[in-house]
This record gives sequence, structure tokens and C-alpha cells, in this order.
Amino acid sequence: MIIVQEYKCTGCRACEFACSFKQKQFFHYNYSLIRVIKNKKMEGFFIPILCFHCDEMYCAKECPTDAIKRDSKTGLVTLDKQLCNGCGSCLDLCPWSAPIIDDGEGVAKICDFCQGDPLCVKFCSPGALLVKK
Repeated sequence: MIIVQEYKCTGCRACEFACSFKQKQFFHYNYSLIRVIKNKKMEGFFIPILCFHCDEMYCAKECPTDAIKRDSKTGLVTLDKQLCNGCGSCLDLCPWSAPIIDDGEGVAKICDFCQGDPLCVKFCSPGALLVKK
């Protein structure tokens, strides 16, 4: 799981670009599974948003195709794009709106933790993102 220390986030968006390159081999925040948003309550502060692989999987509660599961080995929440119909119920139910709908594929996507080696953490020079061990 990735821990977010939002008070350290500078809004540089390097995490978004690292993720977008990993996902689509293209540098554009639209392809990223992590998004950096401005904190509306505190000027100059930013909040990285990504799947937190919650214990209570809110996103899976209304999934009509059962595309969202927990991997028994890693404990991470996974989304099977073969089963996903792109309805967006996971996005609506997630308290952080972490899932995204991939416009190109028409299915939902969530952070896949880069198969255990998340690039967003590696490229976060302010140290706002950490891997929980």
C-alpha cells in the first residue's frame, strides 16, 4: 500500500507522469492512475489521490460484474478489466474517487501498485508518497 503524506506534496505531478508512462508509455496526466489535486481549503497545498486498497472495499459493493476483488496473496484490490463494463459505480462509491474510467478502453482502472514497485513513489522527490511495508 502507498501512504500519502499530503503535507509534503508540492504539486509537481512527477508521480502522475511516472504512472502515465508506466501505464501507456506516454507522459500525460490523463493516463495516470494517481492524480494530484489542489487542496481547496488550504492555498498552496496539494493532495495525491490514488487507490488506497481499503480494508472495506467500497468500490466493489455495487460492481454489477464482480470485477473488483482482493488478491489473496498481496492483499491489494484488483480490477479485472475483462469483467468491467465501465459503468462507473466504483468511482461513485469510492470515498476518494480513486478509480478512473479509461476513455480509450471504456473500463475502470485503479492503482495496480506497479506489480510491487510503484514508480510514483520512486519519482516523488519531496517524499509525499511512501510504500507501507
